[in-house]
Amino acid sequence: FVNKENYFCMTYGDGLCDVNINKLIKFHIKKNKIATLTAVRYRNPKGVVTFDNHNKIKKMKEKPIEYINGGFYILSNKIFNYLRNDKTIFEKDSLSNLLKDKQLIGYRHKGFWACMDTTREKIELNKIWKSKVKAWKIWN
Repeated sequence: FVNKENYFCMTYGDGLCDVNINKLIKFHIKKNKIATLTAVRYRNPKGVVTFDNHNKIKKMKEKPIEYINGGFYILSNKIFNYLRNDKTIFEKDSLSNLLKDKQLIGYRHKGFWACMDTTREKIELNKIWKSKVKAWKIWN
């Protein structure tokens, strides 16, 4: 959608989230950046290892809860300056350049978020749907 101030709401088609879009827009306007990314809490199902330059392990985190890109954005009309052509990859090209230009801000959403990238995720989301229980009440 586009509101009267030329802010755009963009999302990927594979995410489900209970983020309050009105609060997200207010946050975006207050921070006065070109792009606001909704960051969501994610329990990484794998352990994460960090190395130094000599392959020595610096840190290990087992199944950490981290913030990841939740795929919900508020964008100002200046975003079109970051889209060169139809070959532009938004995540790789546009977000990287916005970050470099200090025009990307993150909104930390702590509510419900899920994606449907795998069969396992599809099965889990279908269970939630069939249960008739609000997902944000069982996953928060």
